Amino acid sequence: MRQPFRWFCTGLALGAAATAFAAPTIYMVGDSTMADKPKPEYPERGWGQLFKELAAPPATVENHAVNGRSTKSFIDEGRWDKVYDSLTEGDWVIIQFGHNDEKEHDPKRYAHFETTYRENLTRFVRQVRSRDAEPILATSVARRRWENGELVPTHGEYPRVVREVAAAEGVPLLEMERLTSDLERAYGEEGSKGLHLWYTAEQVPSRPDGLQDDTHYNETGAREVAAIAAREISRLHLSLADWIDYTKVKAPPPAWSADLGDGTYINPILNADYSDPDVVRVGEDYYMTASSFSHVPGLPILHSTDLVNWTLVNHALQRFPEERFAAPQHGGGVWAPSIRHHDGLFYIYYGDPDAGIFAMTAEDPAGEWSGPHLVVEGQGLIDPCPLWDTDGRVWLVHAWANSRAGIHNQLTLRELTADGLSAKNDDAPVIIDGHRLPGYRTLEGAKFYQRDGWYWVFAPAGGVPMGWQSVFRARDIRGPYEDRIVLDQGRTQVNGPHQGAWVDTPGGEHWFLHFQDRGPLGRVVHLQPMVWTEQNWPVMGTDPDGNGRGEPVRRHRKPDLKFTGYAQPPASDDFEGDTLGLQWQWQANLRPQWAELREGKLRLNAVPHTATNLWPNPALLMQKASGEAFFATVPVELSPGREAVTAGLTIFGRDYAWLGLVRGQNGTQLVHAECLQADNGKPEQRKVVLEDAPDRIWLRALWNEAGERCAFAYSVDGEAYQTLDSTFQAREGRWVGAKVGIFCTAPGASQAFAEFDSFTLAPLPGAFPYLHP
Repeated sequence: MRQPFRWFCTGLALGAAATAFAAPTIYMVGDSTMADKPKPEYPERGWGQLFKELAAPPATVENHAVNGRSTKSFIDEGRWDKVYDSLTEGDWVIIQFGHNDEKEHDPKRYAHFETTYRENLTRFVRQVRSRDAEPILATSVARRRWENGELVPTHGEYPRVVREVAAAEGVPLLEMERLTSDLERAYGEEGSKGLHLWYTAEQVPSRPDGLQDDTHYNETGAREVAAIAAREISRLHLSLADWIDYTKVKAPPPAWSADLGDGTYINPILNADYSDPDVVRVGEDYYMTASSFSHVPGLPILHSTDLVNWTLVNHALQRFPEERFAAPQHGGGVWAPSIRHHDGLFYIYYGDPDAGIFAMTAEDPAGEWSGPHLVVEGQGLIDPCPLWDTDGRVWLVHAWANSRAGIHNQLTLRELTADGLSAKNDDAPVIIDGHRLPGYRTLEGAKFYQRDGWYWVFAPAGGVPMGWQSVFRARDIRGPYEDRIVLDQGRTQVNGPHQGAWVDTPGGEHWFLHFQDRGPLGRVVHLQPMVWTEQNWPVMGTDPDGNGRGEPVRRHRKPDLKFTGYAQPPASDDFEGDTLGLQWQWQANLRPQWAELREGKLRLNAVPHTATNLWPNPALLMQKASGEAFFATVPVELSPGREAVTAGLTIFGRDYAWLGLVRGQNGTQLVHAECLQADNGKPEQRKVVLEDAPDRIWLRALWNEAGERCAFAYSVDGEAYQTLDSTFQAREGRWVGAKVGIFCTAPGASQAFAEFDSFTLAPLPGAFPYLHP
């Protein structure tokens, strides 16, 4: 099995480390929608023709697709044998037929979907593998056929057969029919003509009657479809993604995706810092929230219909009402929330270890939430979760932060008023005491449920890096509670699998979502299958030895739920809208003068900053690091004039580094800075990279090996990049993963600013484990 390589790049050309594997040849085999078109004066283009531009040298593309060919005619004319004889170990073959196999009136091309077509596809796959090369099957691209305002599928049973052969042979599948149908719909009935050959006679002199072709693409369409294929190769975690230059891909793919498109997923489902996740199901919809600590906006709201593909739709907490959050409160703020739905209302409860337990409500989780309401005042009260009992009473379980309360390893029960927003009385018994349980430490993060006449408390113990998930049950809400460890690391590499949410499905399946601490990457989210034993205990993940303690799964079938599209939280932002993308957070409560969007650019106004490092700066605009390896690119331009100003791109945590423009008495310089132990007040160490730098430059951060090796690069023209010699190991913040983002500061009050055209985050080649044998 091929293993991924890791590398740093200059302008994303392959570096010396890539020589660990020979560069592959990428063969394309198919029909006219994929083929090269030799006449530049004629507007038709195949998507394989444009895919060549995306190959990262020294990888090459050989496009053998030909107009009018089916699987049958491609074989009969000897074209397949030519490809087969050329294959060597490590090559790739992308196979897309169907348009011409469908043509029953033409015996030279017709291949019945259940017999000849299936047999030919199977032959292609097996012969490619016999050469130790890698096949990829693709369904046919969609035709532009609209009826009554709806796009109509035209390929009948042929795409189904491609899917079945891919599943039977265990090969990757590019769902080009579905994805190009989505593309046509996105452009609309009239706009989608701009993807195809719709031209007047004046536009194409060789065609006096003009063109009205709904099957073939012009350059715009072919380029869009080539980008779709490239994004799918990334999303499927194929090592072929190592050889695609995602700087050239329109709308690059996310740095991580969990849905493999074949009915399975891989963990983590969210490979970013969504710490302490909790999830609630309402009908067919699932909503997740997570810890956000002092970052603003806080309490992210994510939505899914299948528990694998998640969309970031909102933040419940737009700003903290307390004045103390005008400055960063690293490690403070929102700890371990829970989200519930009761009587038509969504509730989020969270603990602020310095103030108490708060609740927020909303009718629509994607809409406006109430401000935080103080439910129980006090220091050290954390990790709250409510339960609406069947008798109408409302209860709350919570844990304790030893750093504030001097209490830990215990879970406390409180009764709430009927509205769930106040403590009913002062009675607060400890219902589960970890000090009385052998080996238990740091019992916290409880979630409260009812099932089959039992009260259930799901709670982690053992600490974040190396702990486990326990479950407690009792017939009476006050106990006594029986306990059992139901999920731990076992023989896997998933350390500390615990703290999350148990959810069910309308069809009766059970699943558990939890986090894993990945250091600089943060606390990433996993999804485990869950079953109930005959003894009425849950087991999460897989239990190969039958001891009742589950182990995390790496790859598993998806839940039996409605699929509504591939999704991951956003990362890139073109700054074209009226608001920033939902991925962005500030270090503290936002002040209106910090930022503004205008004419497709983000302007960051210089915020006065005199500290020795950026740790206390509230005006850092940052987002979560995402995935094992990515690069983030942003063009920055300083405001006109001579006022002192600094603007840059940073990878930020307790240790951090940045690359940016510094304008001072000596003019504008490109500066690289590092700061170790920023949380302890240590100063930055700066190095001038360019003495006489332009006021506009492109900055790039490269995140590799989940933050273990990071670097920076720059370009003066947006094309050729120079990577700095030094590498940097990212370090997590206080209870959060490292973040990537931008900033603009000045030594005092200033009218200076910096403008950012866009922020683009894409996979860094070498990021993906190769999953297909």
